[in-house]
Amino acid sequence: MELDPEAYRVASDRNGRFVFDRVLPVNLHLVRISITRHPDVVTIGRMQRYQVEPRPGQTLRLEVGKDTRTVRLRVRLPEELSLDASRQLPGLSLESPRPGRPPRQVRQQPEAMGAWYWRPEVRAALYERRGWPLRLTADGVWEAHEVQPRHWMVRTAIQMEAPGPAADTWEYFEAPVTVPADAEGEVVDLGEVLLQPAD
Repeated sequence: MELDPEAYRVASDRNGRFVFDRVLPVNLHLVRISITRHPDVVTIGRMQRYQVEPRPGQTLRLEVGKDTRTVRLRVRLPEELSLDASRQLPGLSLESPRPGRPPRQVRQQPEAMGAWYWRPEVRAALYERRGWPLRLTADGVWEAHEVQPRHWMVRTAIQMEAPGPAADTWEYFEAPVTVPADAEGEVVDLGEVLLQPAD
């Protein structure tokens, strides 16, 4: 619960049920937390969010995730990169569309970037963002589970070698996809997705 993320973070019982005791009767958000463990860092992200408003004395029962799908896709990169997307990508994610992107000159200035980040419309859009990590399967397909039907962006970052003594830079690539709500079955195959340089 967003009211107090630590106090209201719970694990499921052996039947897969989550129980939140003594929740305040106010407008709340139920959030699914994803934890990704790397050798030197642990990343915590928000994957799903549901709005709830319990009433005083009420026991509110929710069933979440029943409208989700497993998403599978293949990735193709621009030919000039000469990379194998099934072997050389550091990672891939499925994310909500971003709230616009500041101009390059703004991104190069920390103070200007901070001012853009704190704009009310940007903060609101970032708060509503969702994301799923895509995992590479043995057959070269990228896959994510329990994805909600909506418009998404497939995103990745590739470290590009800089000429001479300059430090390497990260370039971002993305492509829009749609997970349809009326798709048949639990698995949605989005086919091949061509990633393009992000602005």
